Amino acid sequence: MKIFHVFPKYSNKYQPYNKRLISSLKTSSKIEVEIVSLRGYRKDINNITFVHKDGIFNKLIIFFWGVFFLIKTDIKAFYKLRFRKKVRLYGTYRIVLKNPNSLFHFHNIHSINKNLLDLLIQRNYKFIVSIRGNDVTILPLIDQEAKNYTIKVLRHAWKIHSVCESLKNDAIALSGVEPNKINVIYRTPNLNDLYPVKDLNNILKPINIFTVSRIHWKKCVSESFIAIKDLLDKGFDVHYHVIGDLINGTEKEKIIYLRKKLNLEDRITLHGFVKEHDYKLILKKMHICWIPTINEGIPNTLYFFLKSGFPIIASNTDGIPEVIKHEINGLLFKPYDFLDLANKTIDLLNNSKNRVSIQEQARLTDLQQENNEIKEYELLYLS
Repeated sequence: MKIFHVFPKYSNKYQPYNKRLISSLKTSSKIEVEIVSLRGYRKDINNITFVHKDGIFNKLIIFFWGVFFLIKTDIKAFYKLRFRKKVRLYGTYRIVLKNPNSLFHFHNIHSINKNLLDLLIQRNYKFIVSIRGNDVTILPLIDQEAKNYTIKVLRHAWKIHSVCESLKNDAIALSGVEPNKINVIYRTPNLNDLYPVKDLNNILKPINIFTVSRIHWKKCVSESFIAIKDLLDKGFDVHYHVIGDLINGTEKEKIIYLRKKLNLEDRITLHGFVKEHDYKLILKKMHICWIPTINEGIPNTLYFFLKSGFPIIASNTDGIPEVIKHEINGLLFKPYDFLDLANKTIDLLNNSKNRVSIQEQARLTDLQQENNEIKEYELLYLS
């Protein structure tokens, strides 16, 4: 069966997992993999279908394909005043109309706009959607229109893919879909270039704490400065390293402002975006990993840092406790309680025996394997 994997933008430097996933799935003998990127057209790439392109030539292609499919499949629309919108819709999403018997896997709910969703429903085309924490736990709380749209997508999808049990349960509670409609497939981590963490029986000062995350308000990077300030006030010699792209916006302003306001400029280093294989240049000085997010499926970096042997202190939210078992292979703190984050850090620093035990168990954490992940995707598509 041919599977079209639809991404908002492929490949996205902030989501290297997607590229690894496609490479893995292409090794399967049971499915044929095609890539569709809604944005990010590049002339130097030939094996990807780009939906949205600029230029007069592309507009002509959209027009002619749109007219073709209108005549072929919806001739009555010519007699309606809105046939021009149909032409644009059919021409833009001709990849869907050309492959009615294929399966489309949308890796982001919001890559399915309203018109495309209606087209999929009207034509009874099978599609799968992957859900993220933002889709089923954040937007439905703050935007009623987004909530209704998410529910509509989930109810009409042939199947739903989730990266953890927590998001599956959230999707069921939100939309009322049957549990057997949602397949949980844990991600295979990238364990290349693992950095073997130094012996943590004795930590030399300063104590280097780090977070790897895209800078977004739900990641709570700026709020974690509260924990750094509390640790310093209690006499701990700590330095915080934030690895992630500081994209212009209010969250960047907040981070820069709080670092200055709390007098932490010499205690917090903002490294910016760093590629996965360059982590080890920074990690060789690190001691403890923080994951302070308020909302998360399972962060890809969590797997990497577990297997590297870093003691991880993470927020007890969403899919994280499916991987981190408190006081076994990591520590969990109360979500959005940054004094608790500081206290958990103090517990770790004051107990070398527990610190070393957590490090050993972190390396032994049982994670998803590539061969098994491929089989689970084959089951998702073919069953």
